[in-house]
Amino acid sequence: MSEVWKGPLIQVDEYRWRIPKEYKPGMRVDGLIFASKELIEQIRQDQAPEQVANVAFLPGIIGYSIAMPDIHWGYGFPVGGVAAMDIEEGVISPGGIGYDINCLDPNTRILTEHGYWRAIGSQGANWVNQPVTCFDLSRGERTTAAAGALMQVRPRNKVYRLRTAAGYEITATAEHPFWTREGMKRLQHLKAGAQVAIYPFEGVAYESPPDETLLDADRVRAHLQQQGKSENAIRQVVRRLQQLNLLPLNANAPQLPYLIKILGYLTGGGTLRYVRGNRKGAAVFYGKPADLERIRADLVRVGFTPSPLRMRTRRHRVRTPNRAYEFTAQEARFSVWSSAFAALFACLGAPLGNRSEHAYRVPEWLMRMPRWMQRLYLAALFGAELSAPSTFPNHPATFQPPLLSLSKREEIAESGWAFLSDIQ
Repeated sequence: MSEVWKGPLIQVDEYRWRIPKEYKPGMRVDGLIFASKELIEQIRQDQAPEQVANVAFLPGIIGYSIAMPDIHWGYGFPVGGVAAMDIEEGVISPGGIGYDINCLDPNTRILTEHGYWRAIGSQGANWVNQPVTCFDLSRGERTTAAAGALMQVRPRNKVYRLRTAAGYEITATAEHPFWTREGMKRLQHLKAGAQVAIYPFEGVAYESPPDETLLDADRVRAHLQQQGKSENAIRQVVRRLQQLNLLPLNANAPQLPYLIKILGYLTGGGTLRYVRGNRKGAAVFYGKPADLERIRADLVRVGFTPSPLRMRTRRHRVRTPNRAYEFTAQEARFSVWSSAFAALFACLGAPLGNRSEHAYRVPEWLMRMPRWMQRLYLAALFGAELSAPSTFPNHPATFQPPLLSLSKREEIAESGWAFLSDIQ
């Protein structure tokens, strides 16, 4: 419905516009649109005012058929429409307001919480309640939100293909909003040369995980026996992991993506050990406060209780062939005291104790998983250990290659090369 609406609009005051009930025989009340003069010109660009008039036909309608400033074409009512009905003579509609159409082409890639994408129209994709990546405009940051519904309809408005100078492309209906420097704008109101926001991270195509058991109770028992745990302690750990639905652990378990992220970060930016004496399992995570808070949230999702974040000032001394450097830095960390946690992640492949003194590889089972799961591990590992982007001195436009550091005792140096070979 892209034609300009040509019906009567009588200005009541600076922000109200009336559609007289004489406009169409059968209208029971006037229509009333709340909008500024600038907005009313945009509102005329589709047939939403016609829907305001149509709502005025409903039996029992009281006062006005009202439309708020965000009015645009809907189903039945316009989106942004409001009407009050008499309790005795009025009607009840389960979907009078309709909904924002904002249709995308079925092949449009939708990025999810775990960094994989699926085409919005792909068969078998269960979008309802699945967290997808979005952007919180009020806070200016990326976040996730659960999809509430998925509808497939034939568009009533024009369909546009938007292509940016950088090569990004999307096909959407005319009313689909895009974020610009002037705020959100419908696609039909954009012109060539307008600047729209993009999200450059593309993610990885979704693949279903194999139907494979990665960890069972026997494997956990064997590990705990090697650590000198008593039979009573072993039973408690196994029972706890079963209560958390982490044992047996299947490759298609909903907790696995979170476990993989935690495993990757723990391998690069944490320590895992059994404390001497009571052999209680313990893990400590180090990093930036914002990163650690996200990890803490993931730990809670899978059922573990991390400690609060703790900060302390540390003094460092670094000696190079030319000179020695001393500096202080704030260190953020948190811990997890749980033998069930330690047993789970040790069995999944997290290194125990001092990483420089032990040989370890990327977990063999992870090599059989889909690429989007492998990406989660690498992203967490690199987030802990990869150097931050930086430019060469005196060359502000030339970036230095990223650096991944790994320390090993000389006698097991080959194991370090093997680990780096695994992640290539």
